[in-house]
Order: sequence, then C-alpha cells, then structure tokens
Amino acid sequence: MKKYSLNEIWMYATIIFPIMLLMRIGSELSEDIINSTLFGTLFGGIGGLIGFTGYYIAKSKARIFKIVSSITVLIISIAILVISLPSSKTDQEIIKQDWISHKLGDIEFESPKKLTLLNNEVPASINWFYKELSIYSDDNDERLTSFIKSKITVDTFKIEDAFSVTIDQMLKSAHENFENFELDVFNMDSNEISSMFSFTVNQQKMNGYGYMFKNDKKLESIWLIPLLKGFSKEYIEEFEAGIFVDY
Repeated sequence: MKKYSLNEIWMYATIIFPIMLLMRIGSELSEDIINSTLFGTLFGGIGGLIGFTGYYIAKSKARIFKIVSSITVLIISIAILVISLPSSKTDQEIIKQDWISHKLGDIEFESPKKLTLLNNEVPASINWFYKELSIYSDDNDERLTSFIKSKITVDTFKIEDAFSVTIDQMLKSAHENFENFELDVFNMDSNEISSMFSFTVNQQKMNGYGYMFKNDKKLESIWLIPLLKGFSKEYIEEFEAGIFVDY
C-alpha cells in the first residue's frame, strides 16, 4: 500500500476537497438531471480553480503557510456554499407567485407546486371503507400539499368523523408525538367541511388545513400537512380561496 507524504496529502486535500464539496452542492441546485450535471460541473470547476490557486501560491512556502492556505481555501469554499444555497421563501413571497391549477376529481384548486400521483391502491386494512383510493402529493420535504380522491363502500357516515379520522392518521404518520391539537372550523354541512388546525411539536406551533367534500359515494379532500414547517394563516386563506367544487 502506497504511503503518502504530508506534502502529497496537503496537495490532494487543498485541490480535491473544494472540487468535491462544490460539485456536490452544484448538483443539488436542481432536480433536473441535465441542469444538476451542468451545475455540478460548473461548481466543481470553481472549486478546482480555488484549490489549485491555493496550492500554487503555497507549494514552496513553509508548512505554517500551507496550513493557512488550506484553511483559507476551506473558508472560501464554505462561503460559496452558503451564498449558493437557495434561501427558503416566506409565505408572503410564495403567495405572490403564479400558482399551478389542478383539477382532480370534482375539485379545482391551485398550489405552488404540481401534485403527482403517489398511490392508487387500497390497503387491505381499510378496504371495508374504501373501494377506490388515489393519493396525490407535491412531495415537499418541509410541508405537504396532498389530495385524496376516493370512492367509499358505506352509505351513511358523518363527514366530520371522516375528517377527524383522516387528520389523526396523517399527523400520526408525520409526527410520532404532537400536542395541543386545536381545530378551527371555517365551514361545515352534511357534504363538506373546511378547517384550519394547529398542533405543537417540540414546543413549535404548526398550522395546517383540510377541506373534504362528499358527493354520493365519492369522498375527496385536500390537505396542507406540516412536517418541519407550518403554514401561515395568510397562506391558508389564499389556498382556501382558490378551491372550487363541481357540485
């Protein structure tokens, strides 16, 4: 096994580290594979330029100078990383964006990101209630917008009961422990219900929202589910205002 000298280790660390770090960051800036590759290549090239410059300047200098140059390269790489990371938009900024229109089942609504089909199979444990079940989501890591389209087997049930059970199942799936659950009902009759809800996780209060509509044996609902981040009341009001139902 080849043994590397301290100078060789320093050289590889000074040049390779910023290339690998910035290449990785660049590839994460886009979900599209082509753009991800382009950004990765671009940022990797910038990292190589930074690393090679530090190596070239310090290669004939004393060890302490080489250490300082390596630290400087590291600081510059991290600074580029921090500057390049996209900042999380506020709800006020998101509200001002153009939202995407959806028509799923009997409900039309708008949301910032496109929802895609995640599942259209009925689990055996709930096939006594559902005979068809399709779940759509925007697959957001911080908070989900989800749509559930279903056909049910039972003739009579209270929509508020189905609403409460669905919220409970969603929150238990998203959070092992949540406290101080509150429900603020906006509208409710025998066929539809809309409500904001809030709960606490690790002393952080989060807001969510749900809308459910029943038409004969079709049961459809839209949900704003907090995972790591809640929704502001302004966001929820804007979202609810964009919901239209084909009665």
